This record gives sequence, structure tokens and C-alpha cells, in this order.
Amino acid sequence: MIENNMMMIRIEILDGPEEGIAHSFQEPTLLLGSASDNHVRLTGEGILSLHARLTLVDGQGKLFQENESGGVKINGSPVQGESLLQPGDEIQLGEQSFRYKVIPFPRPVKERRIAILEWMTLGALIAGAFGQVFFLLGTARNLRSGVDVELLRATPTPRPTPNAEVIAPTPTPLPESVIILPTPIPTVVPVVEVTPTASPDADGKSASQLTSEARTANRNGEELKAERYLREALRLDAGYLPAKLELAKLLGGHAEFAESISILEQILKEAPAGSMTEREAKLELQIIRRRQKLLEETVPEVPKVIPTPRAPKILETPKPLATPQLVPEAASQVVVGKIRMERFPESPRYDAFRMVHFNLVHQRGTPAVEAGDIKVVVNFYEEEGGKVQQAQIPEPRILLSVPNGLGGGKSIQGLSAAYDVPKGKGRPGREYFGAVIQVLVEGKEVSRSADPVFLLDLMK
Repeated sequence: MIENNMMMIRIEILDGPEEGIAHSFQEPTLLLGSASDNHVRLTGEGILSLHARLTLVDGQGKLFQENESGGVKINGSPVQGESLLQPGDEIQLGEQSFRYKVIPFPRPVKERRIAILEWMTLGALIAGAFGQVFFLLGTARNLRSGVDVELLRATPTPRPTPNAEVIAPTPTPLPESVIILPTPIPTVVPVVEVTPTASPDADGKSASQLTSEARTANRNGEELKAERYLREALRLDAGYLPAKLELAKLLGGHAEFAESISILEQILKEAPAGSMTEREAKLELQIIRRRQKLLEETVPEVPKVIPTPRAPKILETPKPLATPQLVPEAASQVVVGKIRMERFPESPRYDAFRMVHFNLVHQRGTPAVEAGDIKVVVNFYEEEGGKVQQAQIPEPRILLSVPNGLGGGKSIQGLSAAYDVPKGKGRPGREYFGAVIQVLVEGKEVSRSADPVFLLDLMK
């Protein structure tokens, strides 16, 4: 069940420079016009600075004409003043048109009614409990009335009679000892297999605990310590897949591609089909092989030189080039922070529904951004047949306008976008994978983030 008062306004631009772009707003009142401080900025011919105002109250949309000189049409018919709207109406302001929609902002609320059978069962349990109480009280009263008081008088307890004689136990004779000849000591000392003792880092910890500590050490930059924890975890449990996966990632980051690829191939053989471990191992294997290929193409081969006997020269081995960075870090004015994904499987109107929440954070030391100059583009991706591709949904790319400016390291919180597949239109084998979030300042991309983070590597 979805609460009726949680609705979102969606504006679909039908013509002009932003044709095909959809805007989603949680605000109940939107300002439309050509000025930059409006919620929806329209750049077509005949658009006034503040052309109209759109409100949504209790699910009913209304359009107010702010200036009589600005033309307004609804479904091709001219209107003036205040007009009621229905989802799907085509609105024309000046020479630019858009479609008005209302979509639910999903907050599943479970509503459960108690059936008549449950009421009957509850009543039977209560009646049974009262019946047992009355039965026990009546039985106790009858037993008390039938007890003879005379029998309850105290009877003196007789004193114990001391033993006149103490009988000592007769000892059992021991059997005669038999002399056994000693076995001759063999001249060849047998070989004893010594099991390696546990590392002092293990300290009685399980493979799961060691893997968790390895992740913490890796985040703190202690990579050698993390590798030691992971190898100790695999010594305790050679089939523990999380430790294998973390070790493969760590070795891949150190350019030890052969061992990393070998471990990942073992995981693919041992992991259950379709599990998250198998999927993550496949993605990590693709990333490591791509890094290995880039490194091999970057490092030149050392030419073979045959030294002459008269004047041998010492050849200097050229230094290998640095490993290329897949995602270069660049100073950005605005970055995305605290990406969070919500699932709504109980939603009755959609086969698949995800809501991406995130914040925008201004980087200290960079120029401030004025209001209206920030736009956010959310691109949704899905997986089909083992391949990650752009989602085949009505709105795979959503443009969000940010009316407020940013500066001084401040942040804008509570931004969100929805990935939804209308009921009955989903295809088997397709599954939501993730989202890439682009931040644009004055039309230029300044930051890009993703959930999951390795989705950026797949998109290269």
C-alpha cells in the first residue's frame, strides 16, 4: 500500500532544446518561466520570466497563469487564470509544450486486517485460560475441605540409633605382577609430519574474523598486514570464498595479475551459480584483465643487444612506466556524497522500483556555484544476459535541476531519482544493476559517481 499524500510531480519536455528530458520534483509548488530561479526553466519563444505556477494538493494539480499577457493552452485549448489538471495533460506556455504527470513517491505501508478466524481463535484461547483458572481454584478448594485436620498434627521424629560396631572393609588382594620384557628401540627414527603452527595474528580467530580485520587494514593503507590476515584465513579454511575474493582484489591492485586471475577462476568454479560472489568475481576478473592488457601495452619491450668482445657496454634497463589510472582524480567544485539505494518490492504498481538518494557537497577551496547553474543527470543501468547496458525503461536518463547555489563546503541533501518499470512491461532476464550520477555546472561535467562504484570501470 502507498500513502496517497506522498506524490511527485513529473514534467516531460515535448519540444525545444530539452526535448525528451523529464524533471521530477517533490515540492508541492513549482514555478515555470524563463528566469533561472524557477523550478522549471523553459527557453522557448514567448516564455515570460515567471509565466505560470503549478501546485499539487491532495493529488489534485492546478495551473495558475501569473501574467495575462503570457499565452497558456491545455490540450490545445486557451485558458486563463486558474485551471485544474489531470495526469497526462499537455500544457503549452508560449511556444514550448510539456506533459504533466503525477507519480507516487513510494513508502510501502503494510496494512493487515485480522480475519474472523483469528478473532475466534483468540476468543477460544482466552475462554480456555479462564476455564483452567476456575477449574484449578475449584479443585484446590475441594481438596482443602476434605483434609482431616487431625492428620496434620506434628509427629515427633525419632532420634537415629548410633552404630554399635564399625565394620572395616576387607581389602581386595592385588594380583601378582607380571614382568614384561622391554621392546627393543628401533635404530631408524620415524619421520613425523609437523603441522605449521598458526600465525600470531590469528590468535584463535576464525576465517571470517580475519577477513573482516583484513578489510579494515586495507582501508587504513596497511596492505601487507591485510594480505597476511587473508592468507591466514585461507590456511584455516581453504574454501572460504570472501577471503579468496579480497585476496584476489588485493593482489590485482599490486599488479600480481597471474595469482589474482588464478584465484578468481577458482572462485567462479566454487561459487554457487547466480550468487553475488560469482557476479563480483566475474566483474573483478574483467577489470584485472583489462588492467593487465593496458600495462602490457604501456611497458615497452627491452631490445636484445649482443655485446662486442672489445668494448662491452653496460646496458641500462629502461624504467617501466607507471600503471595507468582507470579513473583519474580531478578537482571538482561539486561532488556527489552518501549515495544510498532503496528497494520497494512490495509496491503493487511496479515490477521493479529503486530510489537513489544522494547529496551534493561543495569542495572547499573552489569557487562557489550560483543558483540555477547546477544540474544533475542520473543514468540507470541494468544487466541482461551477463552484460551491463543502459536500462530499457521509459526514463533511463533523468535530469534534476538544483535551484540553490553552493559554496564554502556546504551541501545539499535529500536529492533522489527513481528507476521504475511499469507493471507488465518488464522482460525476464533483465535486472536492475546500478546508476551513474553526473554533476554539471554551467553545462560542463565536473564530477561523476556511481552505485556500485565499479560501474564506472565497466562504462569505460
